[in-house]
Amino acid sequence: MRMRASLRSALRLERLHDGFGPLIIKLDQFGTATIRAMIIIATTDYSAAERFLASISTEPLHT
Repeated sequence: MRMRASLRSALRLERLHDGFGPLIIKLDQFGTATIRAMIIIATTDYSAAERFLASISTEPLHT
């Protein structure tokens, strides 16, 4: 799966969190909803991202 950093992706993530400050806090806290959104928004292959997220959806965050 490839992800592309872009201004468009950054702005979409920023809008989801009402600012870059809250976005950075969520990333620092490893907010899973934010990480998922980042993968979906920045991916170059949406179906590959969906397959990846589906494959890890039942796995624990830490073993």
